[in-house]
Amino acid sequence: MHPGRNIPHFLYTCLIILLGFWLLSYVFAEVNLDLGRELLILAALAILAEWLAVAFPRGRLSGGFAVVLSSYLLFGPAATAWVFGLATLVGQGIVNRGNPARTAVFNASQHVLAILGADYVFKLAGGIAGGGLAVVNILPLAAFVLIYFSINQILVYIYLLPKFRYYPLLVWTDMLRWDALTYLFTVPFGVLMVLIYGKIGIYGALLLFLPVLATQFVLRLYVRLEMANRELRALFETARGLGGSNKLEDVLALLLRESRRAVSYHTGIVYLWSDDAGAYIAAAVKGPYEKSLRGSHVTPGVGLVGRALAGCQTEIIYDSRLDVQLKDEPGLAQVHRSLLVIPLLAEGGSIGALVLGDKRPYAFDGGNLQTLCVMGSQAAIVLGTLLQRRQPPACDLCPHRSST
Repeated sequence: MHPGRNIPHFLYTCLIILLGFWLLSYVFAEVNLDLGRELLILAALAILAEWLAVAFPRGRLSGGFAVVLSSYLLFGPAATAWVFGLATLVGQGIVNRGNPARTAVFNASQHVLAILGADYVFKLAGGIAGGGLAVVNILPLAAFVLIYFSINQILVYIYLLPKFRYYPLLVWTDMLRWDALTYLFTVPFGVLMVLIYGKIGIYGALLLFLPVLATQFVLRLYVRLEMANRELRALFETARGLGGSNKLEDVLALLLRESRRAVSYHTGIVYLWSDDAGAYIAAAVKGPYEKSLRGSHVTPGVGLVGRALAGCQTEIIYDSRLDVQLKDEPGLAQVHRSLLVIPLLAEGGSIGALVLGDKRPYAFDGGNLQTLCVMGSQAAIVLGTLLQRRQPPACDLCPHRSST
């Protein structure tokens, strides 16, 4: 069984999916099909919000809750569950950024559960169905928002729980904080969409949704700035840690740990040259394949990593499935779609390499490559001193293939 999966997690995923689809079928009779045009427009807005969602490691932020709130106030819980459930399935299923199909189906189902669960609390708190923005509904609507947010966070947290060990770049409080930001601007817009609908109809609500998409763009810039700050922190911590390191194991552990602070990855390996083996040996591994990869070797010039080491040049693979040279190559390329290879250069040759892999395509970019090159250079200086008796092969300066 895959290290990142287990039977309880599989059963949990199936339970949420089945429950979500059962609830959709159960409430279908309550959907007013005469409002098909309005519901399709709201679904289109929600799909657009998912397409333009702000992606970050192990999560995504969108303004879709504005559609949830306005649809709930205008057309009730059954219509809202169908609109946003199908919109999530379509939006995340098409632009899934490498997530498996089950993630899109799970997200659609958990949104259905969150909507209907929040509706139950809304009515329990004295809310009047169809009462819209009446004064009597203010506190129940606040409860609706809070319960929807809580159910959504809890269900997603449990779904991602097995992956936190391998993707600790963002702690759960970061995801909670950033998701809460979307609610701060989508709740007012959802209320305004209801007011506009009462005056000029669904097309007015459609126009009002455009600022939500613009706010998502601003949020995207904020997230990128936050991630850049984390990369700078990783560089600082690497430099500070290497200054006091005189043990090989400590340097390797530091390099893998701070690389994960800068870049979310699934598997990280540090290869070091061995005179006795005449090859590069995996001296440190972090990830679910640690036991099988530790001690494995790479021959200079052979395979993706071997070619990068022989040429002393970095490699970035955006999607191994699209690279014809990696199609039949065994090893990391078969289990990871994104790969980064950073040679650790000293004394005119590669004394080792930092290799990162992730199961998502396009998980790494040029900015990640630059940051890790700096970190690798810092570590290589220390490693060169600790491994001064080893004589790695000199760089092969023949033309090197372009990265995919």
